[in-house]
Amino acid sequence: MNNGRRKWPTLDVVNMFATLTADHWSSCLKKAYLSGNITKLMAWRYGFQAGLADAGAKGISSEELDKWVIKRCMNLEKCARLILKKKHPMPKIDPKNDKYSLIPVIKAAKKKRDMEFSNFIQKSNF
Repeated sequence: MNNGRRKWPTLDVVNMFATLTADHWSSCLKKAYLSGNITKLMAWRYGFQAGLADAGAKGISSEELDKWVIKRCMNLEKCARLILKKKHPMPKIDPKNDKYSLIPVIKAAKKKRDMEFSNFIQKSNF
């Protein structure tokens, strides 16, 4: 409805609910994962939430549509986590070496991932 103040464009969730197939959705997620594009996932997540709000304002919302959009947002969050794992991999632990010397490196990688995921959630919230 009001795209003037929005960060990203609104998605037509009612139309997507009616026409989007599981195969097409999984191919979209796969393309996003392979490209490593977190910004695209942010825009989609924001667009889903904004589209659901617009559908509710028009009186089109239903419990089934709400659950469908929540599931798609969860798929986007899982994909974002996978991209971040690929971007910040865990170091390989060699059993011959002292495994405790890598603990600070592992904690730093996890912290970096968690911070980027937190930023993803915050920036993509509607």
